[in-house]
Amino acid sequence: MCITPNEKAWFIVLDICTMNDGGNLFDAAALAAIAALQDCTFPAYDGIRIDYKT
Repeated sequence: MCITPNEKAWFIVLDICTMNDGGNLFDAAALAAIAALQDCTFPAYDGIRIDYKT
């Protein structure tokens, strides 16, 4: 998630809390992570400032 090569990048922390581990936990966690990342939005960056309103 590079903004400017070798200078700036987005840093993402993804925590997954499971309620039950009666099935394939790894696949469920991976699907949850992918769905969360596809749904998130990042602020616009024009090279100088970050616009948090977008």
